[in-house]
This record gives sequence, C-alpha cells and structure tokens, in this order.
Amino acid sequence: MQERSGYNVITCNVNKMNSVVKIDALTEFLQHRAADVAILQEVVTTDLEQVPGFDVFTNIDAETRTGTAVMVTNGIDTDDIKTLTDGRGIAIKIAGTYFVSIYAPSGTEKKRARSQFFNEDICALLPRNNSNVVLGGDFNCVSAPEDQVPAPNLCMELQELLRKLNLRDSWRLLYPNTTEFTYFHNRGRSRLDRICETRELATSVSRVEGCPVIFSDHCAYICKLQLPTNKLSGGRSAWKLNTEHPSDAKLQQEIALTLEESLQTRQQYPTTTQWWVACGKPQIRKTLIRHSAEKAFCRNSTADFHTQCLKDALNCPPDDDLLLTRVRGIKARLLNIRRQQMKGVVVRSQTHGATEDEPATLHHLHTERERAQNRTVRELSDAAGRKITTRRDMMHHVEEHFSELFKGEEPDDAETAKILQGMRRRLNDTDRALLTEAVSEEEVKAVLKTCANGKAPGATDYRQNSTPQSRCNNN
Repeated sequence: MQERSGYNVITCNVNKMNSVVKIDALTEFLQHRAADVAILQEVVTTDLEQVPGFDVFTNIDAETRTGTAVMVTNGIDTDDIKTLTDGRGIAIKIAGTYFVSIYAPSGTEKKRARSQFFNEDICALLPRNNSNVVLGGDFNCVSAPEDQVPAPNLCMELQELLRKLNLRDSWRLLYPNTTEFTYFHNRGRSRLDRICETRELATSVSRVEGCPVIFSDHCAYICKLQLPTNKLSGGRSAWKLNTEHPSDAKLQQEIALTLEESLQTRQQYPTTTQWWVACGKPQIRKTLIRHSAEKAFCRNSTADFHTQCLKDALNCPPDDDLLLTRVRGIKARLLNIRRQQMKGVVVRSQTHGATEDEPATLHHLHTERERAQNRTVRELSDAAGRKITTRRDMMHHVEEHFSELFKGEEPDDAETAKILQGMRRRLNDTDRALLTEAVSEEEVKAVLKTCANGKAPGATDYRQNSTPQSRCNNN
C-alpha cells in the first residue's frame, strides 16, 4: 500500500447525476482536491467506474436504482467490502480503517425508517471489533439544534449511534462554535452532509471544509486526516467450528442464504477468487461464528440456570426428604450439559447478546466493540521496565522475546564427551564371567524341558509331536 502523510476524504450527495458533463465535473473536482477517498450518495449509474485514477465500488439497489459508492485512488489497497441490500450503504476497509458511505431515509414521513436505519441497518456495515471507522454521507437529519434552521430535525437514534461508538463530528472538532451548512432549500438550511470518525482518529483531523459543487444541490464536505497503524490486539482470537454444527439443518439454510447474498457482490470484484477471499469466505465464516455463538449462549444460560437452582436447593432446610433427590437431579442435568459440550470443539465468539431471529442492533454492536476495545494491547514493558507503546516496537519486542526463549544452542562436543565418559557404566568381573562362559549341556536340557509340547527349538530334525523329555533323550 502506498505510504501517505494523510488522506483527503470527500463526501457528497451527487443527486442522481448521470450526464457526461456532471461526471466530468466530478472527475475534475476530485482531481483538483487530490481526493484519496470519495464517499458518494444517490448514485444512479455505474459510469463512475470510468473515472480515471480511481477504483470505484458501487452499491445500487435494483428496485429504486439509487445507491451509494466509494471511490479510492489507484494504488491504495482495499479489503472487506460490505453493502446493504437496499443500496443505502457501502463500507470498505483501507489501512485497517473502515470507510462507510451512508444515505439515510429522508423526509418526515420516513422518520421511523430513519430510526431503524441508525439503530439496526447500519450495524451491518460497521466492524464488530475495535477497528477505526470513518462514517460519512448524507444523514438527512442532525444531532444538534444548531445544525439546522429554522426547525432542527433531531434524530435520537443518530445521537445514540455517535455516543455508543465514540464517533466524533470532524467539523465540531475544529469549529465547535460555528456552523457551515451543506444543503439549502427554500424553507431553511441544514448540515446534512458530514464525516465522523472514531475517537482514536479525532486528533488526526487537520482540515475540514465545505465546498459548493456544480454537479449537485448539496455541498461537498472535505476532511483531511491521518490513519494510524494497525493496532496490536490480544486475547482469545482463535476460533474453531464445533464438529457437530455442520449437520444442523438450520445452519445449512443460513449458509445457503449467506452465500446467495454474497454472490450479489460478485460484480464488484475483478475475479471470482478475489471475491471468495475478500467477501464469500469471510461472510460464511461469520455465519458459522454467529451460529456457534447462539448455541454457546443457550448452553451457558441453561447451565447458569441449573447452577442457581443447585444453590437454592442447597439452601433448603436439611430435613427436607426430597432435597437429596433434587440435588442429584440438578447435578445430572449439569453433567449432561458438560457432556454435550465435550462432544465437539468448544468455540468462543464475540457475539453474545443476539438471540435467534433477532436483528443486529446498535446495542449488540456497542457491546462487541467495547469488548474488543478492552482486549487491545496498548503497551508492553521490556526487561528494564521501559514502556513500549508503538505497534512496530511491540511486535519487535515480542519477536525478540520468543526468539530468545526458543533459541537453540550448539553443545560443546568436548564437554559432551566428558559428561558421557563419566556416566559410562562398566560390568563387574562376576557379570562378565557369567556372560562369557560356555553354555553347559545341563543348561540346554533345562531350557528344552520348559518348552511346550510340539515346539521345536529351531532345528528341523526334531519330530513335530515330540515332547521336551524326548527331545532331550534324542539329543
């Protein structure tokens, strides 16, 4: 990936533009502003893929024929593309940070749909770990009264999203007391277009600007920020599939549905192999993890219930005749749960709160991101007690530590021979005499007499049905 001192991120509602003139104006604007990432909304054409110098990822709904897009300058590596089925969102991973483009439902009549969008739908685009997020787009509502005049269209769900995910409004970081509107109409003006980033990126915002454009009725919003290096995370991150789960009919249906949904993004990747590695396989893996987590959650909840019942039973009066029977029954159920758990591989997943058929919500996303944040390794200490805080230094320290720990050593041949010489055991005279003296006839006869009937000592001249005594006589 190219090394960059900063990323110029631009968001704009392109207002369903499809003419060659407007597309050319957009191209000139992005080149003039040296855009690294462009987050677009109300996209109705795939002709944006012809814009030179950019890799374009679009998500257009087949029914409404509108959607969102992310344009990335050539040479910047991208990964893990996520989309919403209705075209209102697309996310892409760049340098460990997720860039998310959203177009929220607009209008008073869609207030409920907008609330559901910020509370549920958007969760499918956001990472469930502690990765940084740059969230931009046309929010079609505001989170503070000063962002819209004369009557602010406040959205409580948007405020909750910003609070729980620690998202900071990039404009308010630099201009907390002034407002620059991005959309104007005959009844007022609003700051609908914005870019928010997680708290870790807040200090890296160096410039923000609203800029009128000729290809849309919205203003473009520009934000320059610095992306940090990837974080070093610890904790239990390995996952293994429970060997009994693939036979579950419900899981098989979920895998088929996930594969069908993933195939809808096939056209966004140059080859099938890239699609499988970046989208198909990760989505199926997430489905398996979610199913395993639901199983584990149900099992653990049942075990917790029976454990509490066992505690309550033990607190009963000791003269209760059925106390021992109840205790044995509860223990038997707990043992059965343990046996079922040991039949397959015990798995651990990040998802804990969602139950079957329950949509992912902001609450679950916040819980998982908070757990991942707590697992983040922020610093290490060396042998001298000095703090190590940068990711590169921490990785270097860990590599040196384990290399030294498992380093092989070449033994000294002279010292090895000396040790072996001292450990060499010698036979005494009695044992040596017993091993070297000739075998007597009496010893041979004694051995032959201990053999079973019909067994030959090795020579073929003995009769097969001879006895040990006859063999001695014949000899």
